[in-house]
Parts: sequence; C-alpha cells; structure tokens
Amino acid sequence: GHQEQAATALAKFMSKLDTATHPDEICLVAAEISSQLEQYDQTQLFLDQCSDQDERKQVMSALLAFYQSDFESAKKYLSTVIGTDCLNLSLKQELLEAMANDN
Repeated sequence: GHQEQAATALAKFMSKLDTATHPDEICLVAAEISSQLEQYDQTQLFLDQCSDQDERKQVMSALLAFYQSDFESAKKYLSTVIGTDCLNLSLKQELLEAMANDN
C-alpha cells in the first residue's frame, strides 16, 4: 500500500549498484512498483534490464502492454508463457478474455 515509499527505497538501493549487476528479481520488483504507480516509461526501463529468458519479464511486458491498451502486444507476450508455471492459467485466461472484450 506504500508504493511511493517502496519505489524511493528501491531506487536508492539500485543507485548503489552497478546497472550491469542488477539481478532480474530486483528489476522485476521495480517494474511492478513502477507499473502500479503508472510510471510506464520507468517500468519499461526496468524490464529492459531483465534477461529475455526470464518468463516473468514476458508476463510483466504483457501486463504493461495491457495497461497501455496495446492488446496485440499483450497477446504476443502472453502467448510466450502459455503452458508455463510462470503465470497461473486462470489469470492468463482472465487477461485474454479482458483483451478480447476490449477489442
């Protein structure tokens, strides 16, 4: 419930690390907080620092595209994680249905 405080604390912590050493976990948490604060450019910057092999990056990218009403990109990202344990099936289905209803 205190996203602004969390974002500030996380930004201070990350500023002390070399950008190349930011683990995916930190970047994903930062991306999640940024997206909740509707700071989508910042969210994308954090996602860009994550490994492309990390399925959580694909899920966050799908959510980011969804928040920005880019439903085609959201579907593309979600299709890369369908069938994995990264995102539970009911949530995937719920997102896909919401996108279908908005199109």
